[in-house]
Amino acid sequence: MLTLRVVQAKFGDCLILIFGNKEKPKYMLIDGGPGGVYRDHLRVELEKIKTSGGQLELMVLSHIDGDHIVGLLDLTEEMKENVADGEEPIIEIKELWMNSFSQSIAKGNNLRSALQSMLSHVNNLASTMPLGNRAVQSILQGDMLRRNALQLNIPHNITTNHEIISYDNIKEPIAIENIKLTIIGPNEENLNKLRDEWHEWIRKNESKALTTDRELLHQMDRSVPNLSSIMFLLESEGKTILFTGDGRGDFILEGLQKANLLDNAGSLHVDIFKVPHHGSIRNTTQNFFRKVTANQYIISADGRHHNPDFETLAWIVGCAHEQSRRFELICTNRTDSTERLEKEFPMSAYGYTLHYMPKEEHSVDINLL
Repeated sequence: MLTLRVVQAKFGDCLILIFGNKEKPKYMLIDGGPGGVYRDHLRVELEKIKTSGGQLELMVLSHIDGDHIVGLLDLTEEMKENVADGEEPIIEIKELWMNSFSQSIAKGNNLRSALQSMLSHVNNLASTMPLGNRAVQSILQGDMLRRNALQLNIPHNITTNHEIISYDNIKEPIAIENIKLTIIGPNEENLNKLRDEWHEWIRKNESKALTTDRELLHQMDRSVPNLSSIMFLLESEGKTILFTGDGRGDFILEGLQKANLLDNAGSLHVDIFKVPHHGSIRNTTQNFFRKVTANQYIISADGRHHNPDFETLAWIVGCAHEQSRRFELICTNRTDSTERLEKEFPMSAYGYTLHYMPKEEHSVDINLL
C-alpha cells in the first residue's frame, strides 16, 4: 500500500506516509507543523497508529523553521513526560532525520557565533522584540529537538553515520519495505551558496542590529535566508511523490539533475508533488512548474504570509493548460488566493479540480496503491 496522509497544519507542513503491507503498514512522519498542530490534529493521528500496533519507521524534519518543527518538539516533550511518568511513549520512533544549523550551514565556520553576536543587541531589546529574532529561535529549536531525541534514545541520522542528510552523503536510493527514497537535497553546492547568503545577510544587517527602530528590526527578522530543506523523491511500484519542504525551485531542479531523475528535456512528472514553501512565490518561477509537473499538487497553507500566493497557483494552472494536462489541486484550507483562482481560472475551462480539506477533519488521505 501507499497512502499520503496530509495533516491539517495551518500555515505549516505535516505529512504522514503509510506504506508497506496493508495488513501491517509502516509509517513515516514528515514535519510537525507550527504551534497547536500537534495538540489539535497530529496527536490524534499518532494515537491511531499506536493503537493499531504501528510505530514511526522514520521521522523527518525538513528544516528548522517554526512552522515545521514545533509539532515535533511538542511530540518529543510529551514522550519525555511519558517516560518520566513510567508510561509507554505515545509513539515509538525508530530514527530521526534532521540537519541542525551547526551541522549544515554553520559547519566548519564561525557563522553561528557571528549571527548570535550580532543579534545579541536585538535580544537585549526586550520591549522591541520580546520573542527574540526568528533566526536564533529556529536554531535553538533545532538544538532542542536534537537533545530531546538523545534523551529519548531516538537514533539521529544513523543512515549517514550521524552526518547530515544530504545528496552527497546518500547518493544511492534507500529502500524501506515497498518504497525507495532518493535524496535530492540539500547538497554541498547549495549549502555553500546558503552559507554565502548568511554571511552576506550578516554583513548587511550588522548596523541594523544596533538600532532601536522597530520596523528595521522586523525587516531584519523577515529577511533571513531559508535553510536548505531535506528533499527527496519517493518511488513505489511505479508511483512517485516529490517532497520538497521549503526548498527553492533552483535547488530542487539542481538536485533532480544530480540524481539523474530528469528526462532528456530536463523535466520530471510525478504522481504527487508537495508544492514547496506553502505555495510562496519566493521559491519558484513559472518555468519551474513547466519542468516539474504532477497529477496531484498538495499545498499546505491557510493564507498567513499570503500563502499560497495567487501567482503560484496561476503558474501551476497555466502551465498545465499549456501542456494540455489535467490535474488535481489539494489545499488544506480555503484562502483568498484559492477563491480568486476559481474565479479567474474556472476549473471547467482549465481542466483541473480543486479540493479542500474538510474543516472538521484532522487529515485527508491520498491513496496511490
